[in-house]
Amino acid sequence: SSLNKNTPEALLLTPEDINLMRKDILYLTSETTKGRQAGTKGEELSGMYIEQRMAGIGLSHIAPKRYRQHFTYKGTGKLSKDCKVTLGKNHIFIPEEAIPAPFSAEGNEENFVMPESEEANAPWLIALYNNKNEAQNEHFNWEDAAFKKAKYAEERGASAVILYDNFNSTTKPAFKAQSEFGKLSIPVIIVFYEAYNKYIKPLRLITPVTIKIAYQKDIHTSANIIGYINNNATHTIVLTAHYDHLGSNGTVFYPGANENASGIAAMLAIASKVNNPQLNKYNYMFVALSAHEYNMEGIKALLKSELFTTKKIAALINLNSVGRLKTNRELIIEGTASSNEWDKVIVTANSKLKPNL
Repeated sequence: SSLNKNTPEALLLTPEDINLMRKDILYLTSETTKGRQAGTKGEELSGMYIEQRMAGIGLSHIAPKRYRQHFTYKGTGKLSKDCKVTLGKNHIFIPEEAIPAPFSAEGNEENFVMPESEEANAPWLIALYNNKNEAQNEHFNWEDAAFKKAKYAEERGASAVILYDNFNSTTKPAFKAQSEFGKLSIPVIIVFYEAYNKYIKPLRLITPVTIKIAYQKDIHTSANIIGYINNNATHTIVLTAHYDHLGSNGTVFYPGANENASGIAAMLAIASKVNNPQLNKYNYMFVALSAHEYNMEGIKALLKSELFTTKKIAALINLNSVGRLKTNRELIIEGTASSNEWDKVIVTANSKLKPNL
């Protein structure tokens, strides 16, 4: 579609471009890639696909190994044996009777808990499900519900949150190391139905509680996929989009169509358009970032590397969750305060969208 009346014809999207973006998203979200968790075969296959697309577009490779910039980082994929929860004299076993929420902070909490008490600087006991219908609905998003309740408690000063299943849910929450939600600053535990009946339901008095959440610090290796257009210009524009996602949870995988297959598809479409001799004012670097879901280690590795620091960077634009344009055509753009020029450039660049800066 047209950006505005001054848009160079070379940048206009064609039906073929749109079909190719759809093809990119379908592959990246397929059963083959199984959610693209960093360090897995699914992410490796996704990286190979992106490399092939970059080669087909005609992008050059400037990374140490063709299109790949490898880096290492400490993962948080496995629970440490040091994890524990005690309630009074009872030991609640992890992961058999309870699990840390995927958005839980690591750390220790030794305190006292009181049933139905919501005091600051103390752990809160909260029912995960509001009613039996929620618990028996196999499509109920327990993680979303858990995050909202834990976030509410955190904002009101809770030192930890113990969420419990008191309805024997149809789909029992399962442990996973990463979350689509941001990490909270307090420990959050989810106690299963059987353990709730045994340890929490009988509580009547103030009771000592200990919560320790820790992960094994395994070393992982991942790779950013980098394509380059060298126009022998003074400055370089960098476009980034992360290609890893949350992976799988047993037999279920998280496809991540909008987080962030949509961003990768958009980035590759832009790359194919600006690889044009007429658009030679800048050099262009396109980076598919890995390990975004692991504390954004991919972008950190890029920013520290000579691939980035030796270039004169005119701008860096990150594409994330760009596949959900609202009916009012509002486009949310963050980080524009990094330059005095961004707001003016964005507002005048497109007459058909409504930027929310």
